[in-house]
Amino acid sequence: MLNKYGFGTDLDDMPDELFRQLTDPTSDDYSGMRGRAKELTASRKQMYMNGRLGMIIDGTGHKYGKIKTQKKELEEIGYDCFMVFVHTDLDVAQKRNMERPRKLNPELVETSWKDVQKNKISFQGLFGNSNFLMVDNSKTLGEKAAIAKFKILMTKGINKFIKKPIKNYRGKKWIAKQKIMKETIELPVEVGDTIKMGRFKNKKVVVKSIDYNEKGDLLINGRTALKFRLIKKVKENLDTYMKDVVYSIVDNKDNTTFLKKNTNEEFGAPPGILPSPSRKMVKKMKRKGNTSVPYGSGYDKVNEKLSRKDQIKQNKLRDMRQKLIKKAIGFGSGANSSKLKLQIKDIEKQIDKLNEIAVRQKPKKFRDIYDALPIDLKKRVMNLKNFDQRRDAHPEGNVLKHTIAVTNRALKTGDIDFALSALFHDIGKDSTAALHPKKGFWTHYGHEKVSAQLVLKHKKWIQSLGGDVDDIHYIVKNHMRMKVFDKMRWVKQDRMRKDKAFDKLQKFTTFDKGGRGIKEATDIKKTIGVFGGRFQPFHSGHLATYKWLSKQVDEVYITTSNIKQPPRHPLNFKEKVAHMVKMGIPKNRIINEKTPYVAVNLLKKFDSDKTAVVYAFGSKDAGRIKSGTKKDGSKSYYQDYNKNKNDLIGFEKHGYFVTAPPSGNVSGTKMRQLLGDPKIDDSERAKAFKKVFGYYDKGVYAMMTNSFKKLFETYALTDELIEQFLLESSSTPAGNLDDGPSTFYKDYNAYKKTSKEWLDSIHKDVGWKVINYILDDRAKNGIEKNYHSVPLSFLDHGQAKGSTSAVTKYKKWMGEVIKPLGWKVVNWMGTDAAINNIIGSLMAAGADGDSYDVDLFEQLDSKNVLTQKNKGKELLLMGGAYGHLSHPFDDKNLTFSDFKTLIINTLQGNLSSEGAVTEKTDGQNIMISWKGNKLIAARNKGHIKNFGASALDISGVKNMFAGRGDIEKAFVSAMFDLQTALKGLNKKQKDKIFAEGKKFMSLEVMYPKTTNVIPYDKALLQFHGTIEYDAAGSPMGEDRGSARILAGMIKQINQNIQKTYSITKPFVANLPKVKDFSKRQSYFLGKLSKLQNEYNLKGTDTLADYHQAYWWEYIYNAGKQTDNPNVTNNIMAGLLKRWAFFDKSYKIPQIKKDLKDYPKFLEWVLSTDKNDHAKLQKKHIRDWEVLFFELGAEILKNMKDFIAANPDKAVQKMKKDLTAAITKIKNAKDPKQMGLLKTQLDRLQALGGFDAIVPSEGITFVFKGKVYKYTGAFAPVNQILGILKFTR
Repeated sequence: MLNKYGFGTDLDDMPDELFRQLTDPTSDDYSGMRGRAKELTASRKQMYMNGRLGMIIDGTGHKYGKIKTQKKELEEIGYDCFMVFVHTDLDVAQKRNMERPRKLNPELVETSWKDVQKNKISFQGLFGNSNFLMVDNSKTLGEKAAIAKFKILMTKGINKFIKKPIKNYRGKKWIAKQKIMKETIELPVEVGDTIKMGRFKNKKVVVKSIDYNEKGDLLINGRTALKFRLIKKVKENLDTYMKDVVYSIVDNKDNTTFLKKNTNEEFGAPPGILPSPSRKMVKKMKRKGNTSVPYGSGYDKVNEKLSRKDQIKQNKLRDMRQKLIKKAIGFGSGANSSKLKLQIKDIEKQIDKLNEIAVRQKPKKFRDIYDALPIDLKKRVMNLKNFDQRRDAHPEGNVLKHTIAVTNRALKTGDIDFALSALFHDIGKDSTAALHPKKGFWTHYGHEKVSAQLVLKHKKWIQSLGGDVDDIHYIVKNHMRMKVFDKMRWVKQDRMRKDKAFDKLQKFTTFDKGGRGIKEATDIKKTIGVFGGRFQPFHSGHLATYKWLSKQVDEVYITTSNIKQPPRHPLNFKEKVAHMVKMGIPKNRIINEKTPYVAVNLLKKFDSDKTAVVYAFGSKDAGRIKSGTKKDGSKSYYQDYNKNKNDLIGFEKHGYFVTAPPSGNVSGTKMRQLLGDPKIDDSERAKAFKKVFGYYDKGVYAMMTNSFKKLFETYALTDELIEQFLLESSSTPAGNLDDGPSTFYKDYNAYKKTSKEWLDSIHKDVGWKVINYILDDRAKNGIEKNYHSVPLSFLDHGQAKGSTSAVTKYKKWMGEVIKPLGWKVVNWMGTDAAINNIIGSLMAAGADGDSYDVDLFEQLDSKNVLTQKNKGKELLLMGGAYGHLSHPFDDKNLTFSDFKTLIINTLQGNLSSEGAVTEKTDGQNIMISWKGNKLIAARNKGHIKNFGASALDISGVKNMFAGRGDIEKAFVSAMFDLQTALKGLNKKQKDKIFAEGKKFMSLEVMYPKTTNVIPYDKALLQFHGTIEYDAAGSPMGEDRGSARILAGMIKQINQNIQKTYSITKPFVANLPKVKDFSKRQSYFLGKLSKLQNEYNLKGTDTLADYHQAYWWEYIYNAGKQTDNPNVTNNIMAGLLKRWAFFDKSYKIPQIKKDLKDYPKFLEWVLSTDKNDHAKLQKKHIRDWEVLFFELGAEILKNMKDFIAANPDKAVQKMKKDLTAAITKIKNAKDPKQMGLLKTQLDRLQALGGFDAIVPSEGITFVFKGKVYKYTGAFAPVNQILGILKFTR
């Protein structure tokens, strides 16, 4: 309207007075234009809504209620809604406002901006993650960049939404109704026609309007017209007669609607009257006299497009029909005879059939053809999903998937013959499927013949779709021959080429190949070569291979590692690059890879579909990689390049290898000798360096010679050198102390095996390896007959067999050994056990369990056999438990008295005596620190070692999660927000928390789009506490309080609200005392007492004792029921170790030997040994799980405050997701999934069913100095939702 009346649309340059006249209703001179524009917009919007047309509604986000109402209004009439939320930083918004000629008050801008930001999370929850797209509009882009960004946003978000089928059930119903009215009801009446209506259908009515009501009933002139009479004029022998035709609207059984003509016409005319031209597919002329049929029939000829062949056929039929009509309306014999009428009727049927083919909607996708199939053929096609194929030839999967893929490709041509050929070409595989007797993959020999027979069987249906049966039969019958066409003799090739459908067959072969997931060679735009190796050093032979490979492919790269561990790796990556560049290799073509023969870092920058990769090897390394096939028959990843160069596939599916030709006699050994051998004179070395490497650079030369000289250094082992080594080795990290073998060995094999494993375990990280074994030539092997394991031997100080003197001597001697190194003893492991004659015998180092001293076990009590073993296990847990959260029933060292105290404290809401109780969050974990004035992150131990030397910065995190969609967004945006927040802290604050990489803060990333089970509906970063590590990456201590301190620091400088996330401390949970405390206490303590009394255990006994007693009784009862009622302690202990603690040192041969006198008990033992002992253990511990899960659910139900923005809504979503998962699992009918589902449903039911579900994973608390968790119903819910994700 502004343009129409000449005002223009640039409001910023418009005079203020004119602006008020046009836009301000309160102005005295208000023109009313703005109000009128709003009326027109509202009217247009209503018209769009009435027609259910797509709309883009532009507005601001500060009024949440208004947008919510609009969305509800649209959804109630069938729309699906999608929101594009455009975000602009406040500073940018203020800046852009000030740059405009017509400025707004900055305070108003800030108020509006804050209102919009408050609504952001609400909008995301309203529209859902899948229908919500946030666009960052803070950057000022040029025109090209803006267009490019807009295209990306369209592709990633809006286009996907537009292309999806409608989800709203109201919309689906509306579309279905429109299809019925549009497609199946073809009214033979138009506005302006005269029809007869009324009770007896004799009242003439002029049609003024045609419409439909909400039920889909026809309305003529606003009145329901289920029946009416149509007046038509037909000329007969120059006489005019009136013919009434009654039409009824009839409902079919399949709920479709059509018009039925109630008449007794003969050949399209009243009885006894000569036939008129066919009424099918023709349109009544609006003007008289303009006809193509003699005698003014009143009908125009059919103008639909036909194939050339069908056009000729139709023209001949029309000529015949006209001749017969002339004869029929004439005089003399034969005129108006029945035979003549039948001939005319037959011709009209043929014309109608051709017209039907011409106007039929062409199928666009496989589903269109499938829906039109006869029922028997439809079933057979669908059954193809049950027949697998060779995966090397058909990576896409079963026969149905292949058929769909080929058919869809063929339909793009618009030729129905190709589509029907695709449908039939493999349909015979169902009756010819068989497994190859030797190779084990599926075969379908002769399927093309079966398929061709089916084409002939269904030729009428094929013809009804306009298909050429002969051509389709030829294509289906011969499509397999095209695979060997190039190998045929030219006579056979020539014979095939002569067939009229051969060109079609050739073209069809490309569809068939494309449907197998095999890309054409033209899809590969670039082939890159990878030449990988240690290159210690890179020499002229390597350079020759690089140049040779450059001629074979488009681009060549050298990949090598950054390992520097002499003697195999004297040069690191940076040093190798300096040398290679001097030899002529471009620096950007040298890539650092952890494994040189797997180019992970290199391939990240290439398109996996359009790029092929070829790995080159020298003749020395030929055979390092081999091609082959997998167990399912498909090709392995690596394939021979020379055999596949004309049919390459992207590196995502295959990599290729090639062997380079040999070049000269240069070797790495010779080059290392040249660079480091002290026998070579330095002046001669410099000359030789320039000659063999082609350059001389003083710095590179010095670096390389110094590195390689170390390989040739030797030392004389003098007493002085040994003493010096002992005094200085405290600063030497290379390896751990080894004081020799710890026991005797029964033969050489046992000695070599055990000692090698020991040496490898303490020296593998520093590059040491076993070279040889110190065995005298006169040593005798094979003392197995006299071999008898003994208790732990402390060198030459005696055996630990009740004597404390041996241990004392050992301690004193070992103290002297380590004294020169500056080491100290932290713990004497196993010495107490050795004195007590328990673990020293059971766990003797090197003993393989073939025999034990029976006398030692005769007096053992059943509960004490493995007590010390559990203490050792506790020590291991303490060493690696920082940050680990356990359920109370996971801690085998808690006593029954401890559990009783814990239950009472829990029910009283008194779990905070040793530390705050916090809500356990269900997000993604990452650890961060601050080092070198930047944020670093760790996801594994390697990132933590050396105080974060290899930790990830923001770009490292981005690379780690690249291509993982919302996961990538979650972590990268978290890193940006954290860096922004932490930059505001001073150095003293950051050092207090992070100590320059020595301490890492554990935190949880909660991002709505990466929800696991709990939908938080807001983006949060929650700190948990710091863990301090040593240089080796081992935890030294934990500080949970640092999470609260750091969050407070960030909040103090107003950096806790960032662009994507809010940063917060652990959410402290307020635990109330449970209702009916006495009743609930009696209930839970009764359950605990039942478990304790099951094996007559005391309050001081531990969960480990309960666990052990279970297995003891299990074995004891089996002995009673078989032929061994008195199982000896040594056998009992061995079986306990094997089954209860998964220690296989008590081996089957020894078991058979020990139980040879008890065949029935032996049979039971061997049978039980095959069982899943972990599963049995889980089963017998289930009562403990239920007890504490139920206890957790009890207190979680009483909590009122949760992190989730809308707890009630979150619970409803969890229940909905859970119901959907259960339904899917049941419908899948997978026995394994059903078994898992039943187990978890039983657990959930025991906790109170759906009523026990809360919007939280659980709580964490401290008890007896350790951190534990309660999870309640979360555990079974998480397991059920995980069945579909991880069980395949």
